[in-house]
Amino acid sequence: MHKFGRKPLVEKPLTIQWKPKDVNYPPEKQSPRKWKIFCQKKVIIQPKETKMLVLGFTIEMSEGMVLASLKHQLKLLRCCIQNETIFESVPDVIIGILNISDKEVVINPGQELCFLHYSY
Repeated sequence: MHKFGRKPLVEKPLTIQWKPKDVNYPPEKQSPRKWKIFCQKKVIIQPKETKMLVLGFTIEMSEGMVLASLKHQLKLLRCCIQNETIFESVPDVIIGILNISDKEVVINPGQELCFLHYSY
């Protein structure tokens, strides 16, 4: 029921299609709106360097946006995500990870990388 009690609350249908590509470490669907993404190959990020990573994931949407959020263990290593918002359909999601620490960061194949979350 709507918070003012006038009409029932209707769940809006999703206007997005998630299309994971065939990769070694496939993404895991957490909910209709959320996917967990894994690193596909070893990535080494030097201090103060940004690496662009192709996630192997196609998104088709007619409205809304997809937010990418870095996994907590990478944040603890002082990494941050650069381009976390996707506003249109993309054939392959690409994110940038910036290492703001003074130490090299290594992300291994199969390691949890980020979440993709759809919002409208």
